[in-house]
Amino acid sequence: MKQLKKTVVIIMANLCLSSVVLADSWQIMQEVDVSNVGADTTLRQTNSSDNNSVQTLNNINLNTSYSTINTGSNQTVKLGGNTLTLTQDAGTSKSKQAVNRAVAKTVTDLTQVLEASAGDIRLNQTGSAGNDNTQAINEVNADSINRLRQKIVAPNGSLVSNQNNVEKNIQASNLITVGRSLSANGVEQKILIKEATFNQQSSSQTFQAGNALLMGDGSGVTGGGITQNFTVNGGALNLNQNQASGAYQSVNYSGVTTQ
Repeated sequence: MKQLKKTVVIIMANLCLSSVVLADSWQIMQEVDVSNVGADTTLRQTNSSDNNSVQTLNNINLNTSYSTINTGSNQTVKLGGNTLTLTQDAGTSKSKQAVNRAVAKTVTDLTQVLEASAGDIRLNQTGSAGNDNTQAINEVNADSINRLRQKIVAPNGSLVSNQNNVEKNIQASNLITVGRSLSANGVEQKILIKEATFNQQSSSQTFQAGNALLMGDGSGVTGGGITQNFTVNGGALNLNQNQASGAYQSVNYSGVTTQ
């Protein structure tokens, strides 16, 4: 009988140990350089086979329950004079597409940068793409963010964002989705571009922005601070909505998710 009791105690101890989860912290540096390629860069998600897919150039994909992106982490894409095009179309749904994308429980320190000397930047959600797609140049999704810098530097290039015949899609050049809190001063989104155009055509319940901070329905967020800056360097800034229904279109946006 005594031996039986000892055996039970050992088993319970092992079960308790197996349930312990330790937080992990990562310093990650990623770079894609196509500045000397002499050809354009294209990302495309199309047809139903892309449902629930993720397509990126740089991707940090950590556990959202306990993982941390730590000090000195960065994601950089050097475009040079080439054109960058992101497209989601033809039945794609519940999918993610980004140049630099990072997901974690906590972001302690991260910099995301797209550099272009003269190349154009084009974001397209079109051709009857399905619901609940997200498209961005720089994207971060975290519960808590301490220090984050998202930058698009293309002083001689154009930015064109198109949503045509789509529903419940999100499109932003710099996109942050936060679950709980931001630091009071350490989060910034900056875009420097020669000219920019935002188009929403025949689309419903869609969201489109240059810089965007989204916080779900706002119920779980405790607060924080952010600086959003969008600079047009000599060209035109155009925002167009045509036959849009329940659509949000902004250069800078901070607030609840509209979809």
